[in-house]
Amino acid sequence: MPQDKKLHILSKKYWWVLLPALSPLFAIIFTFNLDGKYSHIQSIFRFWWMAALLAELCVIMIAMARGMTIWGALKKLQAWRGLALAIWFTVIAIGIYRAPFDQIGAIFGAIIWSIHALFAASAYHLIFNHPSDKPVEVDQSISPLERLALLFGHIVALCAICIFAFIYLTEGKGGIEWSTDLPGQVNIRHFGYYFLPAAALCSAYLLNGNSRFRLYHAIFFIAALTFLFWSGSRGPIFALAGILLLYIVIFFKKLAYQNIGFLLGAIAISAAGSMVILTPPHPSFGFFQRPLTSQVDNEWGYSSGRTALWKDTIPYIEKRPLLGYGAHQFRAIVPEARGMSRHPHNVILQALFEWGILGTIALFSLIIPMGWAILRRLFDDPIIYGPAAITISSMAAFSMIDGVFYYPLAIMLFFMISWLPNKSE
Repeated sequence: MPQDKKLHILSKKYWWVLLPALSPLFAIIFTFNLDGKYSHIQSIFRFWWMAALLAELCVIMIAMARGMTIWGALKKLQAWRGLALAIWFTVIAIGIYRAPFDQIGAIFGAIIWSIHALFAASAYHLIFNHPSDKPVEVDQSISPLERLALLFGHIVALCAICIFAFIYLTEGKGGIEWSTDLPGQVNIRHFGYYFLPAAALCSAYLLNGNSRFRLYHAIFFIAALTFLFWSGSRGPIFALAGILLLYIVIFFKKLAYQNIGFLLGAIAISAAGSMVILTPPHPSFGFFQRPLTSQVDNEWGYSSGRTALWKDTIPYIEKRPLLGYGAHQFRAIVPEARGMSRHPHNVILQALFEWGILGTIALFSLIIPMGWAILRRLFDDPIIYGPAAITISSMAAFSMIDGVFYYPLAIMLFFMISWLPNKSE
């Protein structure tokens, strides 16, 4: 690291991003029980992502302390955005009364989505409207987005270390189901919801090769990708690989050969490292071992039951096409969910099931322009805007085959990565 200036991971203006970034590590530490048995409060933390929800609430309070008001945020919206938001919230409210099975769940879901919306307003206020603090001993040559990449890379690497420590410390102990009893999350696949964004951000800075902190990005990328390979999570790996390949093909002439080679080398190290680390004796683990041993794939097919879930979900959407069923009704209604799946593992089907065509169009009309703005800037300067574009595109691709945007941390990361400045201040 350069010695002429001390790098502060985040400047005073953006210190609040530390709260969402730290939430997964806090959840793992809070639920780190070597017997695999969790108290009631620990189970709530794992099931409802409470650490992330608390981080959202803290950011909202910080924004309000810095002058944000709900009415003030609404007044700044363009008329069509305000109309779309009003329609979406109206559909959510109607869903509470029309919930066919779990009205309490629908109420809780409405509260959760309201918190997400308030977080988005708060993040926008803190990034764009709150006046900048005077820089004090802050290296101005690094962008706020890269600061987030370095910070979140640190945290995700620590999360991986904690999980690997849990695996080694519980090896040979009976009664622990490693696919569902790991600290932090109720399912091994849920780690991919934040390991993917960390890996994508760091991979972009490696590929573009314009960062002074390339070694740090390499370390964090290898840590995150090694964990994903080890866990057997195919969705985030295929999503990231597809987006990186597309990016390289489109901008090949603007990329240095050595940077492409450096990225490929980091991927190879991650793949090899994942096979050296102890792989639990469970058919869901090991990206490379899983196709050879997986009883899960033999039972559910290579899609792990997703295609069956999608086919079973569509007829129910057709029964309530306009307004949907409301929040948290999915696993009680769709038989293929088997009382376990809380979403159809596809963001479009998820939105259509909960809010119908009307609510889906309203919400997507607010979200899609954000992604389009990132892609438009990408073609103007792929080196500067590549990290945000690669990460958001990877998350979007992953959301086509999993419930990425059902959970609060991924939603927070989406808004922060979309809005944090890509250029140094």
